[in-house]
Amino acid sequence: MGEYDKPHLEFYQDKTILGFIIENLKEDFDLKIIAKDKEEFKYYDIEVLTDLKDAGPLGGIYTGLKNTSSQYNFFLGCDMPFVSSKLITWMFAEAKDRGKDGLVPKDGDFFEPLISIYKKSCYKPIEKVISENRWSIISFYEYIDLDFISKDRLKEVDSFEYLFFNINTYDDYIKAKDEILPEYLNKWRN
Repeated sequence: MGEYDKPHLEFYQDKTILGFIIENLKEDFDLKIIAKDKEEFKYYDIEVLTDLKDAGPLGGIYTGLKNTSSQYNFFLGCDMPFVSSKLITWMFAEAKDRGKDGLVPKDGDFFEPLISIYKKSCYKPIEKVISENRWSIISFYEYIDLDFISKDRLKEVDSFEYLFFNINTYDDYIKAKDEILPEYLNKWRN
């Protein structure tokens, strides 16, 4: 987003985008932040893991999986503030029922790898692709037994149109804050 530091932009009341996500999910899940610079995130009242691999979002998934004791783990980008605990809980149950290495939303040929569940064992294939200098966040998919779920199905579960809204530009930020956030708050806080 250029000169804008997405996770730290003011979003709702005294919360940043990341603070808003944490506030919405912390009661139901053991949250962790994965970052290159722990200091940058020290003011959020949750554990911060230092990224083990300098490999972008793929390295973040690797770090999370290497440092977890949970078999299934949910990963969410810091710029996707409209995901609910209800949806994540449903996705965990669905992933466990299906018994695969992960559950990834998909729309045609487009994947949503940062609103997905991966098994801890996925860190080995990720380590392999990183060692081969393959940085695409989905490069390890060819080595695991993934299951996919349509984005439309997840929108049915969550019943929120903007579930997958991603803040990539300043215009996205303004839309999220001024247009989508009031609708989200009306749905989940009333």
